[in-house]
Amino acid sequence: MKYCFENMIGITKVHVDYFEEWPKDQKVLDRADTVVFIGDTFPPQRMPETATILTRLDSMMARGCGIACVHYATGLWGQDVHQNGSHPLLGWMGGYFANKTCPQHQGTARIFEAATITPAAIDHPICRG
Repeated sequence: MKYCFENMIGITKVHVDYFEEWPKDQKVLDRADTVVFIGDTFPPQRMPETATILTRLDSMMARGCGIACVHYATGLWGQDVHQNGSHPLLGWMGGYFANKTCPQHQGTARIFEAATITPAAIDHPICRG
């Protein structure tokens, strides 16, 4: 994926930092325009110091950093979700998927009710099939 981002046709000046753990260098997080997670569940939930990472991500999202979750990276375990069904992904991405060990959802998706999708540009190739 790093290669694909850095070699997109018609788009220049893309820099990708790749990590298999949460970055220790605060400067990397401060300059990030977007964070992309790949995994079978939301990676920060499986990393040490989850609460600290979620707090840092919340600050990044508040300043306008983007977030993307690839594969099943919006997946949560029941223990990751608050009893009322809340999780930061609900606000950051508009939804999440919790496995059947989550008593609120029994293996279904939770979607932020006010979430809407508005195409940025109707003439974009993705909107034309």
